[in-house]
Amino acid sequence: MGRLSVSALKPGITLAEPVLNTRRQRLAEAGTVLDARKISLFQAWGVVEVEVQEVAEPGLPEIESRLADPPVLLPAQAQLLRLQVENQHLLDCLDVSESLWVGLQKWPDPNLLPIDLLAVFLAEAELFFPVVLLSIYRVDVDSHEFSLALCLPPGFQEDLQDEVQRQIAQGHFALALRRSRPTVCPSLGLHRSHSQVQAIVLVPLATLQEVQGMALFAIERAEKDVAPHELKLLSILAGQAALALESVQLQAALQQQKAGLEEKVHQRTIELEAELKKALEANERLALIDRMRESLLATASHELRTPLSSILGSLEIISEEWSERLPPEGLQLLEICKRNSSMLLSLVSDLLEVAALRKERLILHRSLIALSPLVEQAFAALAPLAQASSVSLLNAVSPDVKVYADPQRLQQVLQNLVHNAIKFSQPEGPYVRVSAVEEAERVIVSVADNGRGIAPALIGRVFEPFVQGDDSYTPSTRGVGLGLTICKSLVERHGGTIWVESEPGKGSQFSFALPRTAA
Repeated sequence: MGRLSVSALKPGITLAEPVLNTRRQRLAEAGTVLDARKISLFQAWGVVEVEVQEVAEPGLPEIESRLADPPVLLPAQAQLLRLQVENQHLLDCLDVSESLWVGLQKWPDPNLLPIDLLAVFLAEAELFFPVVLLSIYRVDVDSHEFSLALCLPPGFQEDLQDEVQRQIAQGHFALALRRSRPTVCPSLGLHRSHSQVQAIVLVPLATLQEVQGMALFAIERAEKDVAPHELKLLSILAGQAALALESVQLQAALQQQKAGLEEKVHQRTIELEAELKKALEANERLALIDRMRESLLATASHELRTPLSSILGSLEIISEEWSERLPPEGLQLLEICKRNSSMLLSLVSDLLEVAALRKERLILHRSLIALSPLVEQAFAALAPLAQASSVSLLNAVSPDVKVYADPQRLQQVLQNLVHNAIKFSQPEGPYVRVSAVEEAERVIVSVADNGRGIAPALIGRVFEPFVQGDDSYTPSTRGVGLGLTICKSLVERHGGTIWVESEPGKGSQFSFALPRTAA
């Protein structure tokens, strides 16, 4: 059987051109064979350093006379010629190594099959290391077992498989892997069916991270005829091929992970879009329900306000003109009707106020005003309620404190907060204190009491509509839960903020901040 031909490897494989011709050109153009300097050859095949004397390049007549007569060479000349031949051979080997590297760099496609890279490796190796048969075994990533990936020429898989089993049994496979470099072994049976085969070369395809495979070369030279520099070159070529294989594997794994992540992101995006669509639909339904509720409250409140005002006016007339004709029981019932009618009218007014604030139809007429007189007006309006509950009203606001606000709406906020403080006062020594602290750009107004305080569970919800105290509060202290909502809306319309601090059994302090001047 003849030697393996490069054309038998794989259709479409183009070998890389040698890339070191310029080294030879520089030597040829130097005018001398070697100059008088120290030359260090490549460490991959062992460092060779030699001091040489300048030798003029022989002319054609001298070469012809040397060919005609038996050459008589001095030992130094013989050593020089030997080094020149060895240097030329090393340059040829380096050409092959760099040619393989350039060839591998021409295959950056991550979809490249490992078999293509192996074909490039075998094609370059066969140029300087003729073989009769060869095979390459790849390591399975999952099972870590060797499996046949390439056999050339085709049709001799069984012969090569038998030889590999014999080499494994003799420990040569393990030796080559442990040494991680090409190992020359005797043929253990392949030479019987292929007389040209004299030795086997096992070449590990390995990187620093892992073993990629093993190449088996059945060569027609004996073990002693394989030069060390050839094994060195095989080791370099195998290392380059292993790195290329590892790069392809990493790129393939990266692409697989990328595809998996993209699929997960796509699926998650679909799920989130579906959830967002449901949330938007639910939000739209809630918004519609809220608009319908507000519209109903506003309409009902508006329709109730006029008859309630008429009823309350009629009760006032009866109280003024007919009180002397009514028995005590009638007067008592009349007062109950007036009180309940006033409460109902206040509720209707609050509902209309909330509807106007939410629709931002409220117009503020702001100016720079003194705060203390507004506190006194709020106290005056609530004096009967405070007297009935024996609550002391304390105005601690300095006459010099001014704020930029709508006086009517600010008095409404103060009156609501003071009213709440009076309702939830303590039976003994109750008081409500209003104070103010001036800062650089705002005034902080506080309404404090020593009443019952607010339960911790309600602290974060006291400004929400229709939120009221717990069941321990008496009916006389209960309202509809809109007063604080109105206060929050009015303060925020002024560009301020409102908050509460409270401890059960020790009282509460409602504070709000308003700007000192126009923005």
